[in-house]
Amino acid sequence: MVIKSHMNSKHTTEEPLTDYRLFSQEETKVREEKQQAQKPVKGRKPEMKGWTLKECVLWEIRDLVSKILRIQREKLEADENLADFGFDSVSLSEFANALSNRYDIDITPDVFFAYPTLDRLSGYLLKRYSDEMKIFYQEGVEVIHTAEEGASAIVNKSLENRNIENRRRNTRRNRPGRKTSNMREEPIGIIGMSGRFPDAWNVEELWSILFEGKDVIREAPHERAEWWEGDTHDGKAANRKFGVVPGVDEFDPFFFELSPREAEMMDPRQRLLLQETWSALEDAGYGSGSFEGEKIGMFVGIEEGDYRLLVGSEGGITSNHNAILAARLSYFLNLDGPNVAINTACSSGLVAVHQACQSLRNGECDTAIVAGTNLLTTPEGYDSMDKAGMLSSDGKCYAFDKRANGMVPAEAVAVIVLKRLSKAEEDRNPIYATIVASGINYDGKTNGITAPSGRSQSNLIKEVYERFYINPRDMEYIVTHGTGTKLGDPIEINALAEAFKDYTEERSYCALTSTKPNIGHTLAASGIVSLISLVMSLKKETIPA
Repeated sequence: MVIKSHMNSKHTTEEPLTDYRLFSQEETKVREEKQQAQKPVKGRKPEMKGWTLKECVLWEIRDLVSKILRIQREKLEADENLADFGFDSVSLSEFANALSNRYDIDITPDVFFAYPTLDRLSGYLLKRYSDEMKIFYQEGVEVIHTAEEGASAIVNKSLENRNIENRRRNTRRNRPGRKTSNMREEPIGIIGMSGRFPDAWNVEELWSILFEGKDVIREAPHERAEWWEGDTHDGKAANRKFGVVPGVDEFDPFFFELSPREAEMMDPRQRLLLQETWSALEDAGYGSGSFEGEKIGMFVGIEEGDYRLLVGSEGGITSNHNAILAARLSYFLNLDGPNVAINTACSSGLVAVHQACQSLRNGECDTAIVAGTNLLTTPEGYDSMDKAGMLSSDGKCYAFDKRANGMVPAEAVAVIVLKRLSKAEEDRNPIYATIVASGINYDGKTNGITAPSGRSQSNLIKEVYERFYINPRDMEYIVTHGTGTKLGDPIEINALAEAFKDYTEERSYCALTSTKPNIGHTLAASGIVSLISLVMSLKKETIPA
């Protein structure tokens, strides 16, 4: 999953930007007609003779930016962020229209968030519209201005080239689904976040743990009596170390229109999810009663819980069923968007994020709540993992370390709120970051059903990069899975290296981290926990210890 920091303008242009909302309809029409009359024609300009295609494209888009923002061309550095030039939503739309008209292609402003520098934007245009650019700048085209008509014309030295161009244009215009293709690849804005994490009541406290490099793994609290029952003299319970979420037993049932008895029998994952989802919606700018007229989906990554072992038959199906866990908040808030509980083991949370992004792009919902949750209310799951040889022998996670000897389980409830970027900007939601790309696949047959496949991981990374025109050389920071196992960690690193080497031979330019050494492996919630930690890094402009 590829995440981008949301663009924020740091300084203004030398002159005021053009805002068409300030002009009358007649004035706007005159300006548009003037721009149309001045629309450049195809062909290399005389100074472009001998230039590479990229040099031509870079010159062209720098020229457009210069005219739109009224900045001297010489001051537009190719590797500087577009936001730093002074772009806002209005001028970005103007830039997108100018590019679309110039090259007869479809460009929307969301492209500039994925490719936020002139250099990267030119690279994207060359890769995404390779044929169009070759025709546009073919050496056999001369630019001729006909003063009598007050317009520009093109003389092609090859009639065949003209016919090819017309066929390509007709193909583009008649392509099925052409109008929706941009929406299907539009970045997704992260507009709200909340969560409960080991030793952390909220996202800010999680960041403090990561930033300070703390290890908050500990033994089960004594109030969880089930972990201490039957403890032998060798101190088995004290040796069970994991990441413990605070306040599991704290809940206001009346706020969520529940009876105290029903709340007591309810899986605490449901209770925490209700609370943290409400907080995430508040963080996104929603308040009570503000959901009318909006289709909101709920996507929850979850594995099997163990609270049923404590309540037995008294619990009932609505208290401890995974599908109800996802549906509980939608029921409470009367939400009628998609409602999905997803179990793909450790990847459940990120698969839920991917499905939510697809649902948003397909128009199935306007806003998506995505969550991952995991609690260890009894030692059953812990002991099962221990018997399978999956756990660290000393209760510590050594991710990408020669001391790695197994993972350390942990608890978390992590929630994010998503919306298509254009809709989030239209609704003036806060935007922490944007999800540019995501994808899913499966390992296939490996050395064992729980063993990962480096080949499948590498293939997926490359497929996502190709589909969304991403160059790994532009990556600066990756929050990995990194669970501290001797098998999984090397496979993950090698898969990344295999995917990256097709694009670059450079080394030591991209930082890697994992949250597991700090808080443990939160299983179904782990992907969203990592995503939140990445967003916080972007927000704080800091890579944690």
